[in-house]
Amino acid sequence: MRSKWTGLGLIIIGVGLLMVKTDWPYTDRLWHWEFGLLAAGLILLLAAITRRNRSMTLWAAMLTGVGLQLWAPLYIPAWPKHWSMILWNVGAAFLVRALVFKERQNGIIGALLIAVGLFAWPKIKEVEGLAGISDTLHTYWPALIVLLGFVLIVMRK
Repeated sequence: MRSKWTGLGLIIIGVGLLMVKTDWPYTDRLWHWEFGLLAAGLILLLAAITRRNRSMTLWAAMLTGVGLQLWAPLYIPAWPKHWSMILWNVGAAFLVRALVFKERQNGIIGALLIAVGLFAWPKIKEVEGLAGISDTLHTYWPALIVLLGFVLIVMRK
C-alpha cells in the first residue's frame, strides 16, 4: 500500500512540474502553500477513506477545508472570508465522515455546525428566504451551540 501512495505522490509532483516547465495556463494558481495545504488534505482524505480510518477522515477533511478556505479567496472574488466559514468547514468535515461511515451522530453535528456558521455569517440578510428572520438568526445563533452541546451529551456512540 505504501508504494502505491508513494507512486501517486510522485505522479502528482511530476505532472505539476511538467505543467510549470511547459507553461500550462493557471499553473501559477497551483504553486502556493495554500494550494499545497488543500492538495495535502485531499490526498490524506482519499487515503483515510480507502483505509476506512474514521479519525483520519475527520482530520483530513478539516485540513482540506482549511486549505480551501485559505486558497479559494485568492482566486474566487465572491468567496466568503468571514470567521464563520471555519464552522462551515468543520461541519462539512463531520458530514464527510458521516456520509463515508454512515454515522448519524456525526451527520447531526455537521449539520448543526454548518447551520451555526450560516446564522453567524453577516451576509445572511442577503439569503433569499432567510432575510425576514435574519436579525433573529444572527442574534440567537449561539443557542445552536447550546443545542449541539446537548446533542453531544445525550447521544450515544
